[in-house]
Amino acid sequence: MNKYSGQALAIVFVLLIVGSIIGFALYARMIRESERVVDERASTEANELAETIVGLIGTLDYTQVKDNDVLEELDCLHEFPFSCRVHGLSLNELEEVLDVMGLEDLDFSRFEDEYVEDYCLTELALSSLSEEGVTIEKDDVYSVFLSNADNLADCVLEF
Repeated sequence: MNKYSGQALAIVFVLLIVGSIIGFALYARMIRESERVVDERASTEANELAETIVGLIGTLDYTQVKDNDVLEELDCLHEFPFSCRVHGLSLNELEEVLDVMGLEDLDFSRFEDEYVEDYCLTELALSSLSEEGVTIEKDDVYSVFLSNADNLADCVLEF
């Protein structure tokens, strides 16, 4: 009987090691899955926020969007005829910029996460169209205002 006691102990150790590897693999998969769910939620919220902001700015007159007070609020008064891009705006700062544009009493607090500081940072870019065209990168959002064009027959947009 003593002859098999060492083999039984080796079998138990092998089973413990295999069980530990399987348990670790399942744990790692659960963590990756939960991260994916959080990323998908954040992506959906970011898309909804971008569409909301574009829709709100689209309701404004172009002169309100490029007003000196707005450009001063974005700290790009000297850059605008070409382009202006502001990174890392918090939702409160974005609300202030949109307030200066004329969109008052906006509340984006539902896009915030109470447990994560700076959960939602935005980027706002204003650019003028040049004669050689504009390349719109994937996931970039652009608005083209044609409502105040003097003569739409002279406007040419190629997509």
